[in-house]
Amino acid sequence: MRRNVYGKVLRTLRFTKVIFLNVFSILLKRVYSQSVVFVVYGRGRSERSFSPLWLEKLTEKLGLFHYPVLSFLHCGSRQIGFVIACRHNVEELQENPDFVLQLQNDVILSFPRTKAIALAGRLPSLLHQAGGEIKAPVVGGVVGTRCAMRSVALDLAKRAGMASACESTIAVIGGAGYLGSQVVKDLALEFKKVVAVDIRFDKETKMTKNVLKTNDPSALQGIKLFLLFTSCGDDLAPWVSFIESGSYIADDTHPCVGPALQEVLKSKKIYLLKAAACNIKEPLITSPRLPNFQSDSIPGCLLEALVVARCNSKVTEDFEEFCESARLLGFGSQLMEDLDEVLIGSKT
Repeated sequence: MRRNVYGKVLRTLRFTKVIFLNVFSILLKRVYSQSVVFVVYGRGRSERSFSPLWLEKLTEKLGLFHYPVLSFLHCGSRQIGFVIACRHNVEELQENPDFVLQLQNDVILSFPRTKAIALAGRLPSLLHQAGGEIKAPVVGGVVGTRCAMRSVALDLAKRAGMASACESTIAVIGGAGYLGSQVVKDLALEFKKVVAVDIRFDKETKMTKNVLKTNDPSALQGIKLFLLFTSCGDDLAPWVSFIESGSYIADDTHPCVGPALQEVLKSKKIYLLKAAACNIKEPLITSPRLPNFQSDSIPGCLLEALVVARCNSKVTEDFEEFCESARLLGFGSQLMEDLDEVLIGSKT
């Protein structure tokens, strides 16, 4: 009960700020230059966490942005951009490829002076599946996510008390996808062994150098470090019984692990941490903050847009160069715990 009340209060405060943003959005768009625009969407139980139905109706009636504005992005006193909401959830985008193509075109036209546009989560892959291509200033997000997750994994090893990553084993749950497989390759250069588990792998276990690819959950036994990289946090459920007490899981999913599964992990004394990036030198603040993130959290796709906006698009052509540029700009990993916020649509 207290959790529900707490969640409702937070959402009320957030939505009050969101109303202000959208009522004055035309003026704000003219006054402030937008270095970065971040496009987010909902899925399943988090569908209306980002784009409430009443907000879509409000912006449509007032004739404001085609897509509702959710938050400011600012560094100190400098306003650098907006977070805006896609009007469709991921299921609708999958069923109607034209929605994704139109989304990219609309955002580019709506923010002509923007240096970089980040598409959250699965939007880039859905765009490719629809037959489209990433158009500048939209960034693909792959390089930024890889950079953020490598940093997160190394930080996770320290958090778990490991002497060094090169003597540790880490598991990537959801390592068969395009982005997941890239993260596995990156971690293989840092860790003694990487175990990539995914139901999409063949039944036969495959070992290449220090990378094990398998769909066998028993391969997780004895491992203490996990990176969750599935399309939905609750996809973790079938694997939980094979994860030992005292293990650490960095969750990079959207929507993230739900309250019910969180309780299961707590009962097994498994530490769940929400994974993101942040800027230590010059914190980027999202106001109001996004659901299930801290105000200074930076998803990997947004990290890429921020680095591109400060440098240029060529910085993404070399992964190590991108990571070094991000480091020099002050970006690093963020592992969050005790995110006690109920997702909209949650039944808990």
